[in-house]
Amino acid sequence: MRRLSFFFLLLAALVSVSWFFWDNATLDPSPFRVAPYLQFGTDSSMVVMWETDQPATTQVYYGESRYGDEQPNLTQIMTLDGQRTMHEVPLIGLQPATKYFWRAVSTTADGDTLQSEPSTFRTTVGTSSAFAFVLYGDSQNNPEVWGKVAQLGWQERPNFALLAGDLVDRGGNLDDWLVDFFPPANVLMRRVPLYTALGNHEDDHANYYKYMHNPPPEYFYTFSYGNAQFFIVDTNRDVSEGSEQYEWLEDELAQSTATWKFVMHHHPPYSSEENDHGNSWAGSTTYGTSARNLVALYEAYGVDFCLFGHVHMYERTWPIFEGQLNQQNGVIYINSGGAGGGLEDFAPTRSWFSAKVKSTHHFTYFAVHDDHLFFQAIDENGVLFDSFELTKDADRIARARVVKPPAPKLAPGGTLFTDDVTVTLSTTLEDLTVHYTLDGSEPTPASPRYTTPIRVSQTATLKAIAVTADGRTSRIRTEHYTQATPQPAQNRSGARPGLVAHYYEGRWNVLPDFAQLVPKHTTTTTTISLNPAEREDEIGLVFEGYVKVPETGVYTFYTASDDGSQLFINGDVVVDNDGLHGTQTEAGQVALEAGLHALRVTFFERTGGESLTVSWAGPGFEKQHLRGAALFHLP
Repeated sequence: MRRLSFFFLLLAALVSVSWFFWDNATLDPSPFRVAPYLQFGTDSSMVVMWETDQPATTQVYYGESRYGDEQPNLTQIMTLDGQRTMHEVPLIGLQPATKYFWRAVSTTADGDTLQSEPSTFRTTVGTSSAFAFVLYGDSQNNPEVWGKVAQLGWQERPNFALLAGDLVDRGGNLDDWLVDFFPPANVLMRRVPLYTALGNHEDDHANYYKYMHNPPPEYFYTFSYGNAQFFIVDTNRDVSEGSEQYEWLEDELAQSTATWKFVMHHHPPYSSEENDHGNSWAGSTTYGTSARNLVALYEAYGVDFCLFGHVHMYERTWPIFEGQLNQQNGVIYINSGGAGGGLEDFAPTRSWFSAKVKSTHHFTYFAVHDDHLFFQAIDENGVLFDSFELTKDADRIARARVVKPPAPKLAPGGTLFTDDVTVTLSTTLEDLTVHYTLDGSEPTPASPRYTTPIRVSQTATLKAIAVTADGRTSRIRTEHYTQATPQPAQNRSGARPGLVAHYYEGRWNVLPDFAQLVPKHTTTTTTISLNPAEREDEIGLVFEGYVKVPETGVYTFYTASDDGSQLFINGDVVVDNDGLHGTQTEAGQVALEAGLHALRVTFFERTGGESLTVSWAGPGFEKQHLRGAALFHLP
C-alpha cells in the first residue's frame, strides 16, 4: 500500500513538473523587446504597437474574420516606410463591430525576421450593442499578481480594458516596463486595447508617452464605446476649478449624450484607507485627495461611475450626491487598486459612504447593455467577492442630458499686460448667451451681454456666466487682468554665456534654504538640467545668472520638476513649484524691459523619478525651453 501511494505521489510530481515545463514553454521570451499589443481602438481603427532591439521594418498583416476559413485571414497589409525600434501602426478604414485577425512583422538590417503569432481584436460596437470591459489599478512591480489578474481578465473576453495608473513602479526604469509590465499583460493586451491614466509612479516620464498611445495631450482624453463615454483625467496635475483639465472635462461632459458616463483617474475622491489622508488610528482623515475638486462636475453632468486606484485595495461606495448618500442621483466611486501593488488597510471605523471594502489583489468587470449594467469584483484566485446590478430609470437618464451650461471660455486667460489686452469670450454649446462684469461683482442674466471683444486698459477682474434660453446659468468664470510696469533691465557688462550651477546632496521633503548650505561643487552650464548632478536621488541644484529678454513685454516662465523647484526673476518668486509625487508644471508671469534680468532656479530631488525643465514664452514666440543663447553669468 505504501509502494502504491509512493507510485501515485511520484506520478503526480511528474505530471506537475511536466505541466510546469509546458506552462513555461508557452512563456518563452518574445523575439521582440516588447511583444506586439493593441492601443486606442475605435469603430474604424486600431493601433498596433511593439518594440524591437534593433532598427527594423514595420508591417502589420490583418484581415476580417471569415466563416469557413481554416487559417486566419491576413490578406491586408499596413507598412511604415523606413526602419525604427518603436513601431506604432494605425490600422484605419476598418468596419465597425467587426472581428479582425492581425500579425506584426519586422525584419532587421541583418535579415532576421521577427513575427508575432496571429491574434485578434474587435472594433467598437454600436450604441445598441452589449459590451464588457475590465478595470485594473496599480500593477506596479508585481508581475506575478499582474499576470494572474491579466489572465483572469482575458478569460472574461472583454471588449477592452482600463488601467487607473501606476502601471509601473518607476516610469524611468526600463525594466519596470520590459520585465514587470508588458510580458505578464500580453495575454490581454494582444487581444483588447488597454486605455490608461497616469499614476504618480509613472513620474510623467517619457516612457509612458512612448509606450501608451492616446489622443493629445495624452494625459487627458476621452473615448466612446457603445452607449458609454469614458473621460480620462491626470490627477497628478492641477484639477481645481479653472485648471486646464477642469475646463476640458466640464466642456466634454456638457456635450456628452452618452447613456453611461465613466470618469477614470488615479487618485481617490473618496477613500477609507487608514493613513493616506490622515492617520485614522490616532486622529481624523479627509477621506480622499484633491481629486474631490472634480466631484461637482460629476454631479452636475450625470456621471455614473468614478474609477480610480492609488490605494492598494478595493472599495465601492454607495451613490454619493452633494456629500450625502443618494440612490437616485448619486455617483458610485470604485477604488480598484489591486493589480499588484503592496496591499493597504482600512480605517478602524466604517466610512459613511462605504458599501463594500476588501484588501486583496483583484480586478473588476463591467457588462453593459442599454440601460442595464452588471458589475463584479474578482480576486487574484478568480473568487467573486462583490457584485451588483444597476438599471437606469428614465429620470436618471434624462438628468444626465439636462445639463448645467458650461462656463464661458476667456482668451487670453488671466494675465499681466503693459498697455491693454483684448479679451474674447465664447461658449462650447450653441444657443447660450454670455453676460459679464468688469468690476469684480457677480454677473447675472441682467449684466451686460457679450457681443464683441472687450478691450481692457487698466487692472480689472472680469467675471462671466453662460445662460440658457430657459434661464439656467453656468458657474462663474473669473479672470484677473493686471496692468504692470516692466521691470528695468540691468547693466551687466562683461557677462558671459551660461549660468553658474551649484550642486548639493541631502535629504529634504521641501526646498531647503540653499543659502545656509555648502554646495558639493560649482560649475558653469549652458542648460538648466540635471546634468550637474552626480547621482539621481537626494540632490539639490541652484542655477544663478541672467536671462536676456529680447523685447519689452510680458513673459511667462514655466518649471516642470520632480520633486520641487522655484524660479526667481530679479529676486522675486515668479514660479513656485515646490511639490512632491510626480512631475508637476507650474507657471508665472512678469513684465520685463528688454535686456538682462537676474535669474535664479532652485531644485531638489528626493527619491524616485527625477526631472527638471525650464521654459518661457513672450512677445513674438510661443512656449519653448529656456536655452543657452538667453543665459548669462558674471565671471
